[in-house]
Amino acid sequence: RAMEEAAARVRAGEVTRAERDARTPAGPVARGDWMGMVEGEAVYVGPSVVEAALEVVRRLADEDSEVVTVLVGSGLTDDERRGVEEALRALGSLEVEVVKGGQPRYPLLLGVE
Repeated sequence: RAMEEAAARVRAGEVTRAERDARTPAGPVARGDWMGMVEGEAVYVGPSVVEAALEVVRRLADEDSEVVTVLVGSGLTDDERRGVEEALRALGSLEVEVVKGGQPRYPLLLGVE
């Protein structure tokens, strides 16, 4: 029961690279842009994986949030991973857990609880 309640409190988002040009609520997307997604909607489009991750976390977190879990997938360099991790830790308000997930298509899956 406790696990079910904890899982119900987790909000999730992802960061991916655009596979084609498109239009989104966050603006136009060019192939290769980083996209931050929350509940299936683009909340960030641009050149920075760090900014994409930060915007996703900002949208997911609230005053009761304590932890952000980052699942690192394929397609993310070590430098990019370090940049994201450092930026999230610099927020100071959330404990940051980084796990190598290896998932394809989504270089970052983010969960906030």
